[in-house]
Amino acid sequence: MQKTYLLVRLVILLFTANISFAQSNLTEKLPIAPEIRVGKLSNGLTYYIRKNARPEKKVELRLAIKAGSILEDDDQQGLAHFTEHMAFNGSQHFKKNDLVSFLQSIGVKFGADLNAYTGFDETVYILPIPVDKPENLDQGFLVLEDWASTVAFEPIEIDKERGVVLEEDRLGKGAQERMSKKMLPLILQGSKYALRLPIGKSEILKTFKPETIKRFYKDWYRPDLMAVFVVGDVDPATAEALIKKHFEKRISNVVALFQKQLDALDAYMASPVYPEVQKALEIELEGLETSILSMSPNNTEAVAMLNLWHGQRTSVIRQISYFEGLRDLLKSQLSKMDEEGQIVAEKLNTENINENE
Repeated sequence: MQKTYLLVRLVILLFTANISFAQSNLTEKLPIAPEIRVGKLSNGLTYYIRKNARPEKKVELRLAIKAGSILEDDDQQGLAHFTEHMAFNGSQHFKKNDLVSFLQSIGVKFGADLNAYTGFDETVYILPIPVDKPENLDQGFLVLEDWASTVAFEPIEIDKERGVVLEEDRLGKGAQERMSKKMLPLILQGSKYALRLPIGKSEILKTFKPETIKRFYKDWYRPDLMAVFVVGDVDPATAEALIKKHFEKRISNVVALFQKQLDALDAYMASPVYPEVQKALEIELEGLETSILSMSPNNTEAVAMLNLWHGQRTSVIRQISYFEGLRDLLKSQLSKMDEEGQIVAEKLNTENINENE
């Protein structure tokens, strides 16, 4: 009895001490070990690198997205998790079979080594890489780059994956899930978390359109919501250089593409060809109008020509509006990117100043 009493007192004491400790540190940031190299790219992506010589010739890469099921729209329930699945079903540099073949060729097994998970607030991709060959590490970062930005979402692959995810949902329908579905709405009452279990809704998983999952990917797979982790037998400077090679170029490439399109459009609209095309169309319209006016209003040919005139006129207006609208859109996007870049740069500069202080 005495032992039981002392044990209860010890548990209460430890519990009270833990609460007191937690309350006194709620405002403090979790300290980062000095041997971890931390950085942030100009596009907002954060990276963490730690050298660990054991086991030898092995590195683990992780891509963490600060986006999970909690950010899904009503018509996207389950698609944060589905996006994770689609990352293994084809991308810009790795078709579905190419990715599996490459990973198997370097000794990485799907499931046992290579894996990923989706939670309420995050999606994390895990890629262990043997680095007995230096090129393996570069290819590993290329895989992460593709997951971050160029997942294919081919309709045929989406349809194939529906069955896989639905089977995963079916296998999870045990006692634990049934209890969770009863408890979570009570524990999380009034919160969106109660309505956004990562597995989603089977009716949505069966019927969603490719555009719906692409919208989630476009909205939330952004550099400012991403972090890359590198731990293992690797020189931190080498890892940092590879991160910059594969991730820093994303925004600059888009800016360059938009600028190229804008320059080409400006050149076309400033060339002698553009006004000549407009003038030729105007002459054609005037000729049609003259012909129509010379005919009887009841003439069926006149009516047909009148419809043709209206169609041509609408086409000219649309063409002019299209070029002008496209030009304005490109300028707006470039301006927005420039502003975001300046904001990130200012933020980074402020953070560096604060760290130095």
